[in-house]
Amino acid sequence: MKPLKKLTATSLVLLLMLTSCVKNDNVDFTQVDQINLNQQIKGSMISFTTTIADFGDANNLPFVGFDFNTPIEAFSNATVQNELVKLIFHFEFENTFNRDFLFAFNFLDANGLVVYSTPVTVTKNGLTNKDVIIEGLTIAQIKNTKQVGINVTVLNSIPANTVDNTVGAFVRFKLGATFDFSASPQASASLIDLTASLPDLTNFEGGNLPFTHFDFSTPLDIFNNATIQNNLVKAEFHFEIENTFNRDFELVFEFLNSNNQVTYTIPILINKTSKTIKDVLIEGTELVNLKKSKKVNITADVINATTIDNTQGAFINFKSSATFSF
Repeated sequence: MKPLKKLTATSLVLLLMLTSCVKNDNVDFTQVDQINLNQQIKGSMISFTTTIADFGDANNLPFVGFDFNTPIEAFSNATVQNELVKLIFHFEFENTFNRDFLFAFNFLDANGLVVYSTPVTVTKNGLTNKDVIIEGLTIAQIKNTKQVGINVTVLNSIPANTVDNTVGAFVRFKLGATFDFSASPQASASLIDLTASLPDLTNFEGGNLPFTHFDFSTPLDIFNNATIQNNLVKAEFHFEIENTFNRDFELVFEFLNSNNQVTYTIPILINKTSKTIKDVLIEGTELVNLKKSKKVNITADVINATTIDNTQGAFINFKSSATFSF
């Protein structure tokens, strides 16, 4: 048996991009990168074309078959190992020989043992397409694949077991695959990143002390996104506040709909001269209401004091981000 010549094989490269990030230096509720909810990856695994010269029997001598192996690296990918739930192989053959062939595909582990096998009968002078679906327990087995062995046999030839020697005849073969994953897509975004010092805060009161309160509003366009409206199942807000003032604050986020009605409220107590971290999980009915939001109103009040601390260089740094699960 003679190995196939002119073989080219390409390994599937998996780039599962389910998370996107946005960073901004100021208040910005308007930007979230494109969210990809497609949990499928399609790719080409093997392709080659063989002619009469590859069979090695140009004189129409008896021909039994041939076989060869090629490495497959797709199953070494961590995402495939951890998240793959279904695999669909797409076999495509163009055969211009006046002979039928049997292609046997043996998926082999690192020890050369067969973990999965599938045969494909390729008809003469025509196109052959076959899809094979793999799931359940067979998925766990095929994930051990390190190489594929391909065995080719001539069928129904006269004289027996001889390949057609028609000049220019060929078999063109492609093996593609669709990988279905269980991973839950997410998108992350930085919402607010701002630092306010004493002059910034007193400007809300025209520069006059005592200062006890400020508030401002900003548009919230993120919920205008169709993907978020139709597919969002959970939102997680993450808050980080560094306060070097010698005062406590209460910070309140009020999410408002187009009629200025409150859809969701998040209060945060900020201790003086400290760092505060708070995570808020929103799902179910609360999430349905939140998705109606068109703007957010942010208020801050000094508590346990009648004036703001006027220590030189004091500031409050505030960061907020969100993770959306679909």
